[in-house]
Amino acid sequence: MRLVTESTHDYAIIVLNDEGHLTDWNRGAENAFGYSKDEAEGRHFRFIFLLEDQANGTPGKELDAAHRRGRSDDERWHMRNDGSRFYCSGEVTALAGNGFRGFVKIARDMTEHVKPQDEQLKNLTATQNSSLVKDPLFVVMSHELKHPLNLVQLNAQLARRLPIAYC
Repeated sequence: MRLVTESTHDYAIIVLNDEGHLTDWNRGAENAFGYSKDEAEGRHFRFIFLLEDQANGTPGKELDAAHRRGRSDDERWHMRNDGSRFYCSGEVTALAGNGFRGFVKIARDMTEHVKPQDEQLKNLTATQNSSLVKDPLFVVMSHELKHPLNLVQLNAQLARRLPIAYC
């Protein structure tokens, strides 16, 4: 099993003790999160989460769910060593055998799959925002165009009522 773990580069495999501290992490985790094995081991795995997720207790909730149900799926933005964010899809599984022994988190960087969706969402938002600007403009233009046309129509009605003068 060690050979499989060490040979996997596209998937982060993170082994945690029962309190959530790292006991092992493969090359895939080094690639994804940017920390060497030595930098990561012994730390609580909350350090890979965004600060706002740390503040709202997401790492602990993930472990609690895995402990209760056997596993916990998540897709969210995570933090790299350099401070950059990446979108990660993963699962935390409770390790059980002769009693509870900890957790394993297996995750994959899905940023390249999420970028096109983010771009589409940005374009949609920009389109909606431009509509918000255009709608009031069209209301004003419509009003301004109707006013002179109403005057022309009124003058035409008045002209029909006047007697025809022959010169």
